[in-house]
Amino acid sequence: MGILFYKYLSSDKTVYVRVASCCGRCNRLIVLRFKSLTSCTRHLKLFQNCHAKPFELLTVKLNFPLFGLTGYMYNKLTKPFRIKVLLPVIFLTTVFIPGSAQDSLSKKLFVIKDVKEYLKTANSDPGKRMIELSSKVPRLVYDLRYSTRENFMNLEMYTPATAVSFLRTPAAEALSNVQKELSAAGIGVKVFDAYRPYSVTVKFWELVKDERYVANPARGSGHNRGIAIDLTLINLNNLSELPMGTGFDNFSDTAHHSFVALPADILKNRKLLRTTMEKYGFKALETEWWHYFLPEGNRFEILDISFQELIKEASKHK
Repeated sequence: MGILFYKYLSSDKTVYVRVASCCGRCNRLIVLRFKSLTSCTRHLKLFQNCHAKPFELLTVKLNFPLFGLTGYMYNKLTKPFRIKVLLPVIFLTTVFIPGSAQDSLSKKLFVIKDVKEYLKTANSDPGKRMIELSSKVPRLVYDLRYSTRENFMNLEMYTPATAVSFLRTPAAEALSNVQKELSAAGIGVKVFDAYRPYSVTVKFWELVKDERYVANPARGSGHNRGIAIDLTLINLNNLSELPMGTGFDNFSDTAHHSFVALPADILKNRKLLRTTMEKYGFKALETEWWHYFLPEGNRFEILDISFQELIKEASKHK
């Protein structure tokens, strides 16, 4: 069991205690919510489905003394650990957002929320049209983790769930070229995430205020602009994933491109993905082997349009 971080924030008068953990195939975020800091001792049993069986049951004792926060976690694989944070530090790292966080942030950005406004930009600039990926990329496989609970949040972030995703036209065309080249060797791509509505980025930020792992909604993200994608390589014969050393959304340094203490076949697979993606114009994110984006993404507006609306519009252009 690997404990990656342990911290909390207050928002809407709720205290969130977060414990992130990771196994070789998935990451899960456990979120505990308490209404105040006045409770002396809390005992909870957290059940977490994970691919690693010894990982199953965690028992957590949380103690909130007057001037600090102390947490204990026990499990079968690690020794107990204890973290204490003084309240002055807590309040310095806590963000209180009155009203709707999404509204206050989006006021500082130009965010397109109306599908008609999006269509105006797409009609004036065809490169801004959002393309459903499987319509452009033959044999593409979807595994959209945020439509399920199989992600580091352990929450379904896309509600209602979507079975397809989108990228702007230049990104979709570049991905098509990537797939075409890889398929000659019997390899294809599996997509974990592509377009992400801005409101979902706000939800991510409310739970995990760490720019190493989630985009700051004050600036928006490449996913919100439709020019970023999270993906891996698969064997087209049996659709099995090629080994990459970690699962998707793994927050350890093992997921970094610079981490080379890995078997030769894994390094080869990462290199193949990176060189092919970069050949067709994508750029890599150093800390995540699965994340790629088109440069100069600011020419594309931030979108907060539902998948259902995009699907409806895409069906009109088939």
